[in-house]
Amino acid sequence: MLGDLSDGDISAILHYVLNKPSGNDPKRTLKKYIRYNRTKKAVLFVRRFGRLGMKYWGIYRLAVSLRKIRSFLKTIGLETTNFTNLVRGHFGIELKYSYYVTSDLSKKGDILEGLIICADDEKYLLACPELSEIIDKKMETIECGVVRYVIPPYLLKKLLGETKDTVISIVYSLNPQITGVRGVEELEIRGPDVMRGLPYLIARLDKFKGIISLFGPPVRITFANGIMIDRKGVFCANNIWGIEKLFRMLKKIR
Repeated sequence: MLGDLSDGDISAILHYVLNKPSGNDPKRTLKKYIRYNRTKKAVLFVRRFGRLGMKYWGIYRLAVSLRKIRSFLKTIGLETTNFTNLVRGHFGIELKYSYYVTSDLSKKGDILEGLIICADDEKYLLACPELSEIIDKKMETIECGVVRYVIPPYLLKKLLGETKDTVISIVYSLNPQITGVRGVEELEIRGPDVMRGLPYLIARLDKFKGIISLFGPPVRITFANGIMIDRKGVFCANNIWGIEKLFRMLKKIR
């Protein structure tokens, strides 16, 4: 795993997490502390949010205090680690706090991952697909102060009208009451610059005008920068800077 990180990443872990000097060989220095649980989590954190990115993670609003949400996560076997200084110092993102959520690293099996952040005094939980599934089931049985960040299609439409970022895919919902067809629920328009090309296509092909009337509301948007946002509160991002940009987008259309 250390092979996935740069010397800068490793030096940041030593400085912002362990409060240790890097020395002439940061990787060798970090290996001295790799047995510690906090060090392992820091490596996983930088690797996930700086290198691997997030695919189809869930977004949740948190309506309770940080203490209560951490207690809730603990009841389902999850640990939370404060990496606020690492996020601010290494990634250069100013958040009130950032907590890495993981399952017990000592147990075998895949590691569940998540992130609790507070941005503009609003608290969110971001969860990997497997963790999202667990949380969704828990939400059905107990009141835990966790709510899916559902985005109404009209706000996604507003985002399409205001964004200056290149869109490479738009998924529209097809209403069977309008189309008269069962078994087809969505239609995707994909290309290198959808917002630029689609109007010209509609203008040039008269027959296509009839087809466009079948489009329902947009339910999923994918950008060339790797960000994807779905109305069901699911997103993709290449790194933590993508998360920051995603929330800036959502803030504009609220």
